[in-house]
Amino acid sequence: MKQYITLLLPFLFLSSAVADENRYWYEDCRVYSLDEVTELSKKAKNEPVLTVDELRVKGKKFTEGYVKKRGV
Repeated sequence: MKQYITLLLPFLFLSSAVADENRYWYEDCRVYSLDEVTELSKKAKNEPVLTVDELRVKGKKFTEGYVKKRGV
């Protein structure tokens, strides 16, 4: 029984650290009013929407340029 308690103690401390980290993350979240959401959605509609394929091509070009620049 003593061995099991010894094995569980690190996991208990780790889980409490993760819970604390999540708590702080939630405290950093912001609640938007309906007017703010409406304004943000209007702005977003004016921005071009990329398809998945376009995003892949854009990401591939960025990666190739980065590799050439860094010489990786």
